[in-house]
Amino acid sequence: MPATTATVEVLTAEVRTLKIGSRQVTLNIYRQLDRVDPAQIEPFGRVNDPQDVRDWNKVHYSADPLWTPLLYVIGRDRRNGALVRSQGSKVSDELDWQELPAIALAGMR
Repeated sequence: MPATTATVEVLTAEVRTLKIGSRQVTLNIYRQLDRVDPAQIEPFGRVNDPQDVRDWNKVHYSADPLWTPLLYVIGRDRRNGALVRSQGSKVSDELDWQELPAIALAGMR
């Protein structure tokens, strides 16, 4: 058998988090934010909250092949600058939420 050479590769991934001051925004804080209309938010990024997905799918899931799951975002309210959240498939033709970066929220268990 011919000898083969083993190599080790280092792979990296970027993880985005959201901080207010020196504190990271957690899932619990996210869940307490006001919800706004998708057109009213300046999104920072997408958020994956199992509670949002579970609650929404209980009521709205469809076997329709054109069905698209909602995306959840966190960002700034365009009216007053407050930290808010929203849900939708995209805000407008100019901004597709699927192209926003994912933000990892710390969980408190």
